[in-house]
Amino acid sequence: MNWTRLLLPVASLSLLAFACGGESSGDAPGGSGGAISGGSGGSTGGSSGSGGATGGNAGVGGATGGTAGSGATGGTAGSGGATGGAAGSGGATGGAAGSGGATGGAAGSGGTGGAVGSPECKQDNDCKVFNDCCTCEGIPKTENPASCPAICLQNSCEALGVPPTTVSCVAGRCVKGFDCDTSKVTCKAAAPVCPAGQVAQVKGNCYTFSCVAASECAFVPGCGDCAPTDVCSLYVTQSGPRPHCISIPKACGGDFSCACLGPSTCISPFNSCSNLSGQKGVSCGCPAC
Repeated sequence: MNWTRLLLPVASLSLLAFACGGESSGDAPGGSGGAISGGSGGSTGGSSGSGGATGGNAGVGGATGGTAGSGATGGTAGSGGATGGAAGSGGATGGAAGSGGATGGAAGSGGTGGAVGSPECKQDNDCKVFNDCCTCEGIPKTENPASCPAICLQNSCEALGVPPTTVSCVAGRCVKGFDCDTSKVTCKAAAPVCPAGQVAQVKGNCYTFSCVAASECAFVPGCGDCAPTDVCSLYVTQSGPRPHCISIPKACGGDFSCACLGPSTCISPFNSCSNLSGQKGVSCGCPAC
């Protein structure tokens, strides 16, 4: 057997792996990338940009690998090679330098890079009701979740005594729009004890003795009613503040400020945003109201 022919491809693969710059996710956490040594020919590889993205390795023949930072300045060109790739917007990584002294590829655009989320809806017509044996909630028209496997005599909306077709767009989220306004209750009945993240449903001036998800209410009594996984979006209306419990966009992570939450929850005309104090969430005002 010719062992020389078997070893040559392995060596070739190692050289190719050294000459190509890797890509990094657009929303990777920031950090400083280390500089990488140049390839054959004695040239220096492209420097890594700040923000955690790794610069491309130098190509064969002295070319400089493209470098990209997470929204930072492009890498410095190495000696003897062409200029490194420009920094990508949104945190994408620059392309690797070509062989024979070619210029490194420019960084691609895009990537989440901590980008803010968009609202689920802007009007009621963007939403629909999802109603089965386990759930009565508002969802975007584009979603089609699977029904739960339970068997029941009536679906959840009917069991809760609410129309199975009405739905609302509230604070940028599709919700069923349950009446949870306990301030108008005047009957002499004790409020039901509800688990965390749920509140008592109201009908007329009394409780229905059912608990519903706080995130599915038209509004809740207070921000403290929200589930631990949700945050508060406080709409300041002429009739008083209306707290809403909203989901957190994935792109926001632990950022509960207007910088990330504002675009997805402070929907026109309530597009004036300020951060809540002592509470996770934002306040949305209407300058033109």
